[in-house]
Parts: sequence; structure tokens; C-alpha cells
Amino acid sequence: MGRCAVSTQKQKRPFALRALAAFAGTLAVLFVLLLAAYALPGERVRQNVYDSALTIQSEGLYPEYFGFKLFQMDNYTDTLMLFEAASADELPPLQAMMTNTAYNVDNFETLADDLAWYIEKDWFTGTQRTDAPALEPFSYARYWHGYLLWLRPLLLVTSYTGVRIVQYIALFALLAVVLVRLRRRCGLRAAVWFAVSQLAVSVWFVPHQVQYFTCFFIAYAGCAWVLARPRRSDVLCLGLLVLGTATAFCDLLVTPILTLGLPLACWLLEPQQRLRGGVPQCALAVGGSLCWGTGYALCWASKWVLAGAVTGQNVLADANIPVVSGIRNSLLVSALSALLSVYFSALTAYGIHAYDFKFKKLAFTFILLIMMMPTQVSALGFVRLITKMGMADTLAPLFLPSIASPVVFYFMLQYMEGNLPMEIVEAARVDGSGVFFTFNRIVLPMLKPAISVQLIFTFVESWNNYFLPALLLDKAEMKTVPIMIAQLRAADYSKFDLGKVYMFILLAILPVLLVYIFLSHYIVKGVTAGSVKG
Repeated sequence: MGRCAVSTQKQKRPFALRALAAFAGTLAVLFVLLLAAYALPGERVRQNVYDSALTIQSEGLYPEYFGFKLFQMDNYTDTLMLFEAASADELPPLQAMMTNTAYNVDNFETLADDLAWYIEKDWFTGTQRTDAPALEPFSYARYWHGYLLWLRPLLLVTSYTGVRIVQYIALFALLAVVLVRLRRRCGLRAAVWFAVSQLAVSVWFVPHQVQYFTCFFIAYAGCAWVLARPRRSDVLCLGLLVLGTATAFCDLLVTPILTLGLPLACWLLEPQQRLRGGVPQCALAVGGSLCWGTGYALCWASKWVLAGAVTGQNVLADANIPVVSGIRNSLLVSALSALLSVYFSALTAYGIHAYDFKFKKLAFTFILLIMMMPTQVSALGFVRLITKMGMADTLAPLFLPSIASPVVFYFMLQYMEGNLPMEIVEAARVDGSGVFFTFNRIVLPMLKPAISVQLIFTFVESWNNYFLPALLLDKAEMKTVPIMIAQLRAADYSKFDLGKVYMFILLAILPVLLVYIFLSHYIVKGVTAGSVKG
């Protein structure tokens, strides 16, 4: 009886708590394993890395096989990975793991040569050959570099060639397991087509590169787990969250989406899932994808937070992209825009709704005409006005115009017509209540659902606003998050950092999610109530 009660209690745990536990457990295990990899002795690793550098020198950074460009390999990224493995013990394990020292080189085509020069350094005296190239260290803390989990232990016993052999054995053994389980659970046709799809992407060359091996191995492991036995939808979502976390931890932004697509496809191929069909199947696929993305994004965020805590530095800070100030500016503008827009629009709607005055219809028509005018039409005049007023490169022009928001006004007016009994307003007037007291203490509490809806919509609109801030803001410390994301994506190849872009996108989404979570219980009531006339 007691066991049944415990079992029932476990089943009733909220999915969010189980998801959080799955993420935290996965991250903790990977963290400990990576820390152990950094703690391995480096002398033998560097010797094998040196032999690996000679191998890459003979092959070239971009070797071709059989003369086909399709099969072109990328030894450049693998050389960067070997550099990380060789320099992992320059600092204590935890600090080295969080900073991830890399080296700048003047010519990327000589990276293998530079790696060989680096290994020839005398690690006991700290001296280096006088003709060695200048290698400037820098922190590469935006990535977890989790591939060192297996790369560094393997480099203890073998060189790059041996690593490739081990990767071939491991990947094809796992692929064989996936095909066997596909045959048993989904039929021969599914197994054949899965094999064909992998051959079409040149899977036989994947283990030849450390960078490609990472995601393919995680994806095949996910497929094997999905096909091991029937998985409930909630268990599948938790599994995809774990896969997303592991992908962000181990992958160097090569092919991360594989770890979502292949396991999810295997799950959808199962007979019981094919029977669902239609909307239920699509909903489960979307939910699983969101869980994978949550694990992926949270893992990125965790590295930035932990790296900052360990190093004592703000790893989000950047000379050209001041992240902290950008988030602060976006939060300030979005919050003030939402509050000012909702309050004054509700006040205007209350005046139109509750009072009769001369030119009332004209005022209402004028507001509707403004609502139908796109922002781009008046943007040039607005920018010139703000410039002449000396308010350029300030945040005030981004939130002050929200005081007059025709869209919010119209929604609030429609809500009042259906949900604000004038009898209550008249009773307040009879009792001697003033206009603003009636509005603030009686009307506003009755408008909570509509206010919550418009707070969400206005906050999101202001947070994602790129057009006006891009026209008005030039100083780096005044820019908002959308501008900074656009700048990062538009950077040249040498400065383009996908890790920072992904992290910024996460930061751009997080406040919106928090606002929605705290106010969402009003949203359905608010949207529907405004369309009902009493």
C-alpha cells in the first residue's frame, strides 16, 4: 500500500520539475566528466597531438578524397580542437575548463604548423624556439568544448589517426544497433530507408573528423534509446531535453539539429505513433522540439554563468557589443512602454466610453486613422523631430510615444463595452468619487484580464523592436538587444561568433517567456471577453 502511494506521488510530479531535474542531472554528469578530462596529465597528450599535427600537415587543412568536392574534409576545425586538448593543462582544471585557452594566428592556413610549434615549447622551462610564430592566447569561454570528454583521454594513448579508428568503430557499431532496432520495431522498410539516408550524407566519412563525429554519435545514441522500448510522450520529451543539453555541451556548432531530427524521426516511425496521425502527432513533435531547444539554450546559458563565476570576469561583456547594457536598455524601454501604453490607453478609452462630449466621434475616428498608419510612414519625420530636440541617442523617444497607442486604446475600448457596467461608474459618481479615483480604484481592477493581455503584447513588441532603435541609437552603450543581435549576425567571418549569437537569442527570448508565464492566466479570458457584448 505504501509503495503504491509512493508510485502515485512520483507520477504526479509536475513535468517542469522532472525536466529541471533531467537538465541539472545531465549537466552535472557532463561537467564532472569534462573536469576529469582536463585533469589528465598533459605531457603524453601533447606528444600525441604533435604527431597529429604532422598528420594534418601532410594531409592539408582541406583534403579531398577521390577528387570529389562533396567529400571534402575540414581539418582546420579539428586542428582547433587538438589545440584545445594540448593547452588544457596550462591552468588548474576548473579554471582551464571555464576559460578554454585558444590561440590567435595571423594565417589560418598555417594552423597545423602553429600547433606543431606550440608543442615544441619546453614546458618545464617555459622557453620556446626563437623562430616560432607569435601565438597570442585568448579566452574561448563561450563554448563548453565537451568533445574533450573523449578526445583528451584518447590522445593519452594514440594520435589523431588512432582517434579516427576508434570513432569509426564506435559510430558504426552504434549505427548497427539503431538499424537492428529499427528493423524489429518499425519494419525492414524503415531500417533500409534510414540506412540510405545516412549513406546519402556520407556517413562513412563522418568518423574521419572529430567535429562531425560528435553530433552523429549523440544522435545515434538518442535513436537507440528511443527504439529500445516504447516511450511515452513525456518521457520522450525529457529524453530530447537531455539530448539538447548534451549537444550544446559537446558540439562545436557543426550539426546540432541532427540530435533532434533523427531520434524524433525514429519515434514517429513507430507503429503506435503512426496511428496517432494528424494534430496529436504534430503537437507531440512540436513539444519535443521545444524541450530539445530548452535544454540546448539552458546549457549555453549555464556555461556563461559558470564561466563568469569561476573566472571572476563578465564573460558576456564585449568591447564592441556591451551585452549587459543592451539587456538593461531593452528591459527599461520595454517595461516603460508596456506600463505607459496600457495605463494611458485605458484612460483614453475610459474617457471615450464613459463620457459624452463634443467631437467625441471625431476624436474616435482620428485615433482609428492613426492606428491604420504604418510606423514606417512617419518614421522619417519622427527621427528629424527627435534630432532637432536633442534627444537622439537617448532611450526616451523609444518609450514616450507609447503614451499614445491607438491599437491598445481600441482593444481596451472594446473590452470596456462588453465588460464594464456603467452602473458601477454612476454609483461611484453619486458617492462623490472623482474621475481619477474612480478610474484608478474601481475601473482598473475590473480591467485586469485586458491589461494583462496588452502588457504582454506591448512588452513583446517593444522588446523585439528593431526599426526605430536602429534609426535613433548610435552609441554602443545605448543600443538594445535586437540591434546587437543584428550586429553580431552581420559581422565579418573573422569576428562572427555563433555562440554569442545563440546566447543573445536566448537572452532575447527569456524575458518574454517570464512575462508570459506570470501573466498568461489572464490571456484567454482577456482575449475572449473583449469580443463579447453584454
